[in-house]
Amino acid sequence: MNRRLSTMSPIAFGLCVLLACSDKAASDLTGPGQGDPTDGQPSVAAVRVTLPASSITVGQTTQATATLLDANNNVLPGSVTWSSSNTANATVDNNGLVFAVNSGSATITASAAGKSAGAALEIAAATSTPPPPPPPPPQGSGNEPSGMSLLVDRPFNSLSEESSWLTDGLSIAQDASAPKSPSGVIRATYRTGFIGGSGPGYAEKPHNGSRVLYISYWAKLSSNWWGHLTGVNKQFYEWADGKPMFFLDAHGVGTGSLTPEVVLQGTLSDATFSPNLVPSARIPRGQWYRVEILLTGNTSGNANGVVDWWVDGVHVGSKSGLRYTSGTTSWNEFAFRPVWGGLTDVVPATMTLDLDQLYVSGKN
Repeated sequence: MNRRLSTMSPIAFGLCVLLACSDKAASDLTGPGQGDPTDGQPSVAAVRVTLPASSITVGQTTQATATLLDANNNVLPGSVTWSSSNTANATVDNNGLVFAVNSGSATITASAAGKSAGAALEIAAATSTPPPPPPPPPQGSGNEPSGMSLLVDRPFNSLSEESSWLTDGLSIAQDASAPKSPSGVIRATYRTGFIGGSGPGYAEKPHNGSRVLYISYWAKLSSNWWGHLTGVNKQFYEWADGKPMFFLDAHGVGTGSLTPEVVLQGTLSDATFSPNLVPSARIPRGQWYRVEILLTGNTSGNANGVVDWWVDGVHVGSKSGLRYTSGTTSWNEFAFRPVWGGLTDVVPATMTLDLDQLYVSGKN
């Protein structure tokens, strides 16, 4: 028995040596620091971040790209976490889409498996815009009825230029291309992840009650504006009878076209009206456009109210036979409350809505 065991021991020993050598050879194939010897998977040794350009202008977007590398510079699969060193100047979403918010600089960083890398980005102030549409008629003529009295005329050079306004959550941005009163404009910023059903802020002002009300302003949606899944992208309200009864909606979903719709709510004639004079009327992204509204309130007990609206001087819609309230309707408060949609849905990448030179007049 002992002699049989002694005879077999060299064979067993040789098998053990062979197996040990085979295991070491398989481990060495991965190279130093490239894998976990327990699973043989390569590990991330470095992250590389690239941008199509090192400089963009305010309002533009750019797509950052991240590459994961092992110790031998082989490309690895995997996801990264994105961040910006200065979200006041530039934001980045979960997919690496960068949005330029303000002029300045920021570093866009990607992180994975404890490794990170960044790319520097310079943001320049916008110096040009797409070619504007034909200029609308000047205020005080054309679409403003005669005999109107001035109620509001605000250029938005600062948040505190008029103490009678109630303002919160908005900012003043500088845009030399603002069509009426550059360069100060009031800005609503919807940051990445903003949840639908509310707005980022408001600016509102009560004014003298008027049965006939004319409203004019210039607005600009950022070029990456994302329409809420409900299609509702409100811009402003006008109040009567103690509640917001009218609002303008840049109606559209995602990157689809935006239609200038007017909406009555809390009235005796609640309805949504699309442009009926120019059904193809649209609100552009990335450029200034002018909105004009003429609200004619009904007289007591009558359905003789009217709403007319213009985009860039073109009369796109008109609706008559309206009854807003049971008595004589008196419009008495303007509210820039840019509510984004209803409940659910989130903003995929930071976007903005700017307003320039609000003008309101009225008569009874």
